[in-house]
Amino acid sequence: MAHRLVLLYSRPITGAGASLKARLAPSIPGPGIIAVGNVNARSGDELFVRGCWIGAEVDLYSFYAGRLVRAGGKLYIDGASADKFGFDCVRKPAPEIIQRDYSLIGPTIYGRWRLTSYIYAWHGATLDLVRRDTTVHHGLPGQRAMRPGPGCDPLPGYR
Repeated sequence: MAHRLVLLYSRPITGAGASLKARLAPSIPGPGIIAVGNVNARSGDELFVRGCWIGAEVDLYSFYAGRLVRAGGKLYIDGASADKFGFDCVRKPAPEIIQRDYSLIGPTIYGRWRLTSYIYAWHGATLDLVRRDTTVHHGLPGQRAMRPGPGCDPLPGYR
C-alpha cells in the first residue's frame, strides 16, 4: 500500500490592520481536515476538509489515478439556532453519503424541525445526488446531528 502525504494550508490573514500576531494565531479557525476514512469502497482514504473560515462547508476529496480530486456533493456541518447540518457515511450495502439538513418549523427549538436528507451515491471517485427525502423531526436535534457520523471516521477529539 502506497502512503501519500497531504499538506493543507490555510490562507494567511493579510491586508490593512493585520498584525503579526493575527497572521500567526488567527482567532477564527482555519480550514482543516475533520475526517479521514475509506468510505467509497475503493482503495485509498477520502479526506473531509472544512473548507472555509466561517461557515459549515465541508469539501470531500478522493484519490483517482494517483491524484487527489474533489468528489463533489454539498456537505455541511454545525449550524445556527434555526438550521443544523450533519452527515453520515454508509458503507453497506452500497457506499453512500447522507447529508442531514434540519430547518426549524417551531414553535420553539424543542418543537418540530423539517429534516431533509440528501443521499449521494459513489460513482468511482465522485459523488452524485441520487435522492432527496423530507420528513418532520420532533425535538431539538442532538450534537451528533451536527457532525460527521461515525462511518466517516471523524478525527479523535473532533467535537
